[in-house]
Amino acid sequence: MKTTPYALTYAPNFKWAPLKVAGADGKAWIKILGKDTGNGATAALVKYDAGFTLDRGVAETFSDSIVVEGRMTIDGRPCNRLSYYYRPAGTEYGPIKVEEDTTRFVITGGRGEAGSTAPVVIDNVEGKSPEWEPSERSSAWAEKTLRIDEAANCLITYQSANMFTMFLTGRQWVHPAIEEAYCIDGTGWDYVGEVETFVKLLPGTYIYRPPNETFHGTATTIEVPRRIFVKYYDADHSKKFARSIEKDIEPSLLGE
Repeated sequence: MKTTPYALTYAPNFKWAPLKVAGADGKAWIKILGKDTGNGATAALVKYDAGFTLDRGVAETFSDSIVVEGRMTIDGRPCNRLSYYYRPAGTEYGPIKVEEDTTRFVITGGRGEAGSTAPVVIDNVEGKSPEWEPSERSSAWAEKTLRIDEAANCLITYQSANMFTMFLTGRQWVHPAIEEAYCIDGTGWDYVGEVETFVKLLPGTYIYRPPNETFHGTATTIEVPRRIFVKYYDADHSKKFARSIEKDIEPSLLGE
């Protein structure tokens, strides 16, 4: 499992560190938000300065990424805001050309970790494919399944809300598997049971919840559109929202 500074980590509080990319021309930067010290699996923001180029590279591990902002091309294909890219381990890629400062959120697998060998590229996750699916959260939310990986036993989704919503009012729950997420846009509040208070989820918030830990609930969206990139460490789609309901949240904490 990854070690993170907080269960809810606000990326703007982190300083960019130089990222060396072998064979590249130009500057790249990284903010590591979570890391598994055992196998090197990471969650990070990677930024490329305009003009960054790379003729050819090879992926050491598999990775899932989504462009948060900017404009670049990979293998001659546009990779702009809300472009999703799954790159299997051992895959050759390039050339890369960065047309304007570009930031991607990236989740990598660990060294030697099994993963699908089929690459996946979605030019814009809000496009026609894949199709939107209804969400258990409420009618305000919709979701897309970007990738199911049986080899890595994980599920990658994109979730969006376009109106105010409060989910599971007065209840808290835990996820039976690891949940990892990044808030791209929008603002919400999430109740955290361990400290019995609400935490504001701003754009740039990285979330890492170990299995059966970090009680949370009454997720509220207050600024829309709200866009979240989520990885569940269970490929069974039916378990994506499986929860253990523990107890009612005190009404006084809900402002009632």
